[in-house]
Amino acid sequence: MEKKEPKIKLAVTNFLNSRPLVYGFENGAVKGEYEIIYGTPAECSELLRTNKVDLALLPSIEYPKNSRYRIIDKVAITSRGPVGSVLLILKKNIEDVTTVAVDKNSLTSIALLKILCRELYNISPDFIEMEPSLPKMLKKADAALLIGDNALYSDINGFVVRDLGSDWTKMTGYPFVYAIWSGPLGKIKSDYLDSFNKSMKTGVLNLSKIARDYAESNKGTYKKNLSYLKENIKFNFGLRAQQGLIEFYRYAEYYKLIEELPELRFFG
Repeated sequence: MEKKEPKIKLAVTNFLNSRPLVYGFENGAVKGEYEIIYGTPAECSELLRTNKVDLALLPSIEYPKNSRYRIIDKVAITSRGPVGSVLLILKKNIEDVTTVAVDKNSLTSIALLKILCRELYNISPDFIEMEPSLPKMLKKADAALLIGDNALYSDINGFVVRDLGSDWTKMTGYPFVYAIWSGPLGKIKSDYLDSFNKSMKTGVLNLSKIARDYAESNKGTYKKNLSYLKENIKFNFGLRAQQGLIEFYRYAEYYKLIEELPELRFFG
């Protein structure tokens, strides 16, 4: 009897913005091909680093930290302009901010915030890692960085809000890349690669269902979820997004958030 190979394990962020990327793996033509483990961005990075999964929807700041990592082409989580789910929420004017509480589950967005503080906001605040509770964060600091669903669904009425995706694009002209499919060479064979693009395309064709299902699980409203998926988040990792990612790495290297500027190395 032929022994079946174990399924490839994927670590995926547990936010609405990842759902279109894995929709096809759970519902479409490539259903059941992979085992999916959900977690925070930091947890996804740790699962990949410790070889508990074969591939992760990896926070983009983590890619330069391992020369063994490769990237799956064509698919990522990006924005060009307002992202809606990476927000700096302020109690006072940005120029007066001296402390920022940041979601400890974030990696890329903290790096982006540090760059924007220096390059655009002209401040050098202290950063305090905390659980993502807006009232507690703003009790401790002048501003709070929320990401993902916590940013989307928190009550931010009455606060000054900076959208980091918007600020990045205003500053550089580029899209921002939040997460990429990445992992080490080895188990990911070339005939697997197209399934990631197929899953994403299936998801994009079903944004309305994804938004409704998410609302029915008590996360946001259908209208808000659909608007976010259609207007804010992009999923194509084309040339312009790749250029934006390299620009992010240039700033990250300059501010010593990564050790050196990486090349974008792809599977296949």
